[in-house]
Amino acid sequence: DQDYYGMGGRSARWTIAMTVGIVYGTLSPPINLLCFINFAICRTVYGYLFIFAERKKADLGGVFWVKQLEHLLIALVIYAILMTGVLLQRSDSWWPGTIAAGALVYSIAAVNQFSGAYAWENIPYEDIMQDKGQHEYREEPGVYVQPEMQPGT
Repeated sequence: DQDYYGMGGRSARWTIAMTVGIVYGTLSPPINLLCFINFAICRTVYGYLFIFAERKKADLGGVFWVKQLEHLLIALVIYAILMTGVLLQRSDSWWPGTIAAGALVYSIAAVNQFSGAYAWENIPYEDIMQDKGQHEYREEPGVYVQPEMQPGT
């Protein structure tokens, strides 16, 4: 089932686990330990699966990585909302909540900047041509073939 076991579903589950660790780790520190144990086990298990048990899949050029970063930035917005509410509720003064609200404004601005500031999917042609003039290119003789793809190996 690609929806659950595929690269996209797997990266979404990892992002959700990290979000839980970030958001609730401050309020309940054992969550940080459980999150660390979870990721250590995942690193071990999926490190084996990627190499020995799964077929090689096409690289999508970082689509899942960028989506994970976007979702983690949104998790930081959720975290700032949570901390603002906790500080306003538990503090005798409204100053700590106001300071946390400033972090909320910054994190929302960071999400907006990240979403629109980087041209990672489509690079403008002018940038490609400008970059081409700054570098020296040389032709490599022969054809490179990965050692794993050699016949008889």
